Amino acid sequence: DLRLTLDASHWFLVCERLLGTSAAEGNRGGADDTVTDVESRILASLCERVDHIHARIGTPESPQLGSMPFPGGSSWENVAAAAHEQLWLQVWRNRVAAGCEGVSAPPE
Repeated sequence: DLRLTLDASHWFLVCERLLGTSAAEGNRGGADDTVTDVESRILASLCERVDHIHARIGTPESPQLGSMPFPGGSSWENVAAAAHEQLWLQVWRNRVAAGCEGVSAPPE
């Protein structure tokens, strides 16, 4: 019953890739789909236990962006922002399904 805080920016930084995403493969130099699938399943399992989100966006090279990337752009920062958003949405959906009314998520 361990509950977690999602701090994806640091998870991505420490692992030096965007875990569980197709963008992660580029950082690994061609990892196979099995690795990405395993990471995705692990992240999904972790997201079921999240009660609090550290809502900062980081990359595999930086724990926090200095500013939000331009929407619709193709920069690495946009890819990282999309990876964070995907995880946050997964947490919010899990919390709603569990009957919770909210998730704490301070911006940093």
